[in-house]
Amino acid sequence: SQTCSEPSSSTSSAEAAKSNPEVTVRMAVTDQDVAAIHHMLAHQMAQGAARAPVSPEKSMRAVYDVVTSKEGAAAWMAFADGKFVGTMGIVQTDFWYADDGFLYDKWLYVLP
Repeated sequence: SQTCSEPSSSTSSAEAAKSNPEVTVRMAVTDQDVAAIHHMLAHQMAQGAARAPVSPEKSMRAVYDVVTSKEGAAAWMAFADGKFVGTMGIVQTDFWYADDGFLYDKWLYVLP
């Protein structure tokens, strides 16, 4: 029996690689990561996803702050066959009514 991730014997190696790309996820840490994430998100906002005009300075600062945070925030980048295809930024905050905290997504985007 075959699992969904295994190509059938009639599937060529090229077809299998295309349908099952090698996916890696890593934390964003460098200035180049900040620029790549901001470019991806800003491009998506330019496609109409934004509910207000995008401020290039404010949006870049928001990405930078999450990526470079030492505590309370982090960003990840996803790659498929080495190509940057998605990103997630999370931030820790407190409930307004309690001392407990939680994480929320500042952004989450994956290329279609």
